[in-house]
Amino acid sequence: MLKFSVTNLAFLLIYFIFFICISCKESCQPGTYFNTKTKNCQNCTFGTYSPFDGMEFCVACPEGAYGDQVGASECTKCPPGTYNDQIGATTFHMVCKNCSAGTYAEQEGAKKCELCPQNTYQNKLGGVKCITCLDGYESSKGAVSCSSIKIKLTFFLSFMAGVTNIIVFLVILSVTVLKQRISVLTLEQQERRQQQQQDH
Repeated sequence: MLKFSVTNLAFLLIYFIFFICISCKESCQPGTYFNTKTKNCQNCTFGTYSPFDGMEFCVACPEGAYGDQVGASECTKCPPGTYNDQIGATTFHMVCKNCSAGTYAEQEGAKKCELCPQNTYQNKLGGVKCITCLDGYESSKGAVSCSSIKIKLTFFLSFMAGVTNIIVFLVILSVTVLKQRISVLTLEQQERRQQQQQDH
């Protein structure tokens, strides 16, 4: 009958922990992780992934990506024209949102959409690129359309003409009021002189 001493049992235990368990851990492929409690490989859950062999935990999908499969070795990036600002997202339709008008996302995996530069525009949702304004047109940053430079100039000239007319009107009104005031003062002076002559 084979007998084991305490030393032999301790050696076997150490061998199991450092060799057999480590071997089990290293056998866990990407998309799985080594569960230290159950001592076996388990699939990563939705919204997580493991890119390397022998990982002891799965990593949450980063912003700009999502994980809609169990046992993923990588997360799926949101397509151009969309963005995701959440960590650990699980489904495309819930997290990859279209860029709003006036913004764009040219690359996949965007965390946010960028504003269209000056003199460009985007009038649709989910824009991948911004459209350059035609000659004679311009726009501000994040614009949804371009406006004619001539129209702006015409509006400015009309505005200035209106301001000029108001100034002229105020000047004429001031002169008229001043003349009336002078007339009243002159009339009062004449009445005083007549009154003084009558008193003498």
